[in-house]
Amino acid sequence: MRWLFLIVFLAGHVVHAQNTAAYDHRWNIVDSLMNKKGLTVSALEEVNKIYKTAHREKNEGQVIKALVYRIRLQQERSDEGLPGAIREMLAEVDSSSQPARPILQNMLASLYQRYLEDNGYRIRSRTRTTQKNDTDITTWTAGDLERTIKTLFLQSLEREQVLARVDLGPYQPIIYPGQDRRLRPTLFDLLAQRALEFFRAGERYEAKPVNAFRLDDPAIFADDVRFSQHHFSADDSLAGRYLAIRLFQRLTRMHLADARPEALISVDIERLTFVHNYTVMEGREQSYMNALERITSRWPDVPAAAQAWYLLANQHHQHALGQEGPGDSLGLAKARDIGEKVLAEADSSEGKANCSRLLQLILQKQLILQTERVNIPNRPFRSLLTWQNIDRVYLRLIRVNDSAAEENVPNIYDSFYLKRLLAQPVVRSYVQQLPETPDLRIHKTEIAIGSLPPGAYVLLASSDSTWSRKRGVITREYFAVSSIAYINRDNDYFVLNRETGKPIEGAVVRVLDQTFIRPPHGVRERDISSYTTDAEGHFSPKVARKGANSIQVLEISIPGDHLWPKGTVYHPMPTEDTAMAADKRMYEEKHTNCFLFTDRSIYRPGQTLYFKAIVVTKDAGSHRSKPLPGLSTMVILYNANDQIVDSLKLTTNEFGSYSGTFRLPEGQPGGRYQLFDPVTRGSQYVSVEEYKRPKFYVEFEKLQGSYRAGDSIRITGLAKGYAGNNVDGARVSYRVVRQTRYPYPWMFWRTRQPSSASQEVASGTATTDVSGK
Repeated sequence: MRWLFLIVFLAGHVVHAQNTAAYDHRWNIVDSLMNKKGLTVSALEEVNKIYKTAHREKNEGQVIKALVYRIRLQQERSDEGLPGAIREMLAEVDSSSQPARPILQNMLASLYQRYLEDNGYRIRSRTRTTQKNDTDITTWTAGDLERTIKTLFLQSLEREQVLARVDLGPYQPIIYPGQDRRLRPTLFDLLAQRALEFFRAGERYEAKPVNAFRLDDPAIFADDVRFSQHHFSADDSLAGRYLAIRLFQRLTRMHLADARPEALISVDIERLTFVHNYTVMEGREQSYMNALERITSRWPDVPAAAQAWYLLANQHHQHALGQEGPGDSLGLAKARDIGEKVLAEADSSEGKANCSRLLQLILQKQLILQTERVNIPNRPFRSLLTWQNIDRVYLRLIRVNDSAAEENVPNIYDSFYLKRLLAQPVVRSYVQQLPETPDLRIHKTEIAIGSLPPGAYVLLASSDSTWSRKRGVITREYFAVSSIAYINRDNDYFVLNRETGKPIEGAVVRVLDQTFIRPPHGVRERDISSYTTDAEGHFSPKVARKGANSIQVLEISIPGDHLWPKGTVYHPMPTEDTAMAADKRMYEEKHTNCFLFTDRSIYRPGQTLYFKAIVVTKDAGSHRSKPLPGLSTMVILYNANDQIVDSLKLTTNEFGSYSGTFRLPEGQPGGRYQLFDPVTRGSQYVSVEEYKRPKFYVEFEKLQGSYRAGDSIRITGLAKGYAGNNVDGARVSYRVVRQTRYPYPWMFWRTRQPSSASQEVASGTATTDVSGK
């Protein structure tokens, strides 16, 4: 269970754990019982013994560690999950005293946070009840959970001065070791870091208010003294990012008078990174870089400031990569100089490690070749060369065997194949001097290849004259030289001269099946059929069944010429006519469709659910829809937890329909129930809730026309009783909420679709008139 490890927030790259030998030995026994032997009951007994011993010895660090282990082990034997863990932690908080109490409050907030993250998709649209059940968090809204989490984090940080003086020694069992204790020297720092992680994310589940807090005050980039004393205002005092700014101010004020600057530098860098990521003010990039330069100039040689140097170098790096033209032509050079300065420092730090990785990225060598797959014989052609941090490239042109050209092109990263390729006769070799590139960026140029006779070739390129992969980079590009080309429409293929477009008569075409098998065998080929083109260069291959893991390819040859690489055969998709001819029954089964209906969309537990279904298919002859009589099927009722409640076996009548009833169970959880037909794959969802029957309904008139940003829009609603009467003189409260919509989800197929909380843009009240409008 992931929530067990929420306590590791105290790590924060802080201090070194120093458990006593006796406790270490007992925890090793617990870990062995849990992880190696799977004896959770025995492990829980041992944890309870440690818990009692630690309580007796007043060792609060070991008490908290034992508490976390105990909750985890108990939940592995229980179905309650996180709600049960939260109840137990609440009891521990109520019975605890200082300074353990703020630690437990902080941990409890983390448990609530984990519950919200795991269940946010379920409760995002849940409306607030008139009477919240404080003991049952499974009924809470996302807003209830967010407010509770914020309150607990704030409560854990209330006694700032006390937490700043607490000796961290007794709490080493729950603190992971880190790089430098001086970055998080107090218990207040450790607890604040976990709260900041939540606050910085902002409101992710509730709609933002009209006057949402915005990071647009220039003071967010100010120096530490001015920032700590500035007054930031917000209409919503519990706005997450407003709380983050206030907490950064508290941390900054606390460390301004420190004898050593490490903690202050760390807080300052964290604050600047946060506001840079989320601010909406103009000129944020320049303000961010100015603030980082202020830190590096004030503490140029302090190891903690190395992270500011890295962030500054990374900004130069990102700006340079974003410039297509000569805008920031020396940005990478500036980033390199910063990285080399930090690496020259004696002390290690997070910033130094980051600079090392950035420097490797900037100074890496790249070499890429791109050539047309097929080129015209005896005509000069070019290859596109892409390089970075290389001043000279060595090239070799090698002819490979036409009969298996593509299969014989080696993997350039395999030493055996590379050695074999370099041993082959060279058609042509030469050295290409490249222009100097002081900007360290990627550059491109075209190099001449010259004319070649028909055949298959490999162009090798290396940045090292000895062709060693350890000293340089090596790349290769496979291409063919041939006058043969082909085009097709569906299953009609035409072989043409690549240069003139004239048809080629008498070309021999082989259709092969290529099967991909495990190494070292690679690809296995077998002939399927062969053809000879007519006077128009035409041939029409027969549709052949492909094997598993295989494709069908073409091999075309004429005297003195051979088309490589092989072209894939694309057979047209079978039409409905061919599918019907192949198997009438399969065609109708494939086009079966089921429409399920219920007598209402929402029910109370214990009520009877009436349903009906119409099953249709397409006639194999006319392709028109028709009912499907005599079909034996089943309807299954699932509850909100996807558990089967009941099922019915049914058969469609002469009209292709069936009907039935289910009595909804009482005492089971409400929510979205599903009716599912496993034969036709038809389904329907209904809601099962304890609800009061409404006495009136509200509807809106359709909007007419389209609108632009800034337009005024009038919306008319109607409140009418189910008895037919107009609801007049009623008070109406309304909210207008803007939501982000991505109309083209396929644009995000490579990346996760961005998430954005809804934003309230207007709210108010109105009164219905005599007609209920």
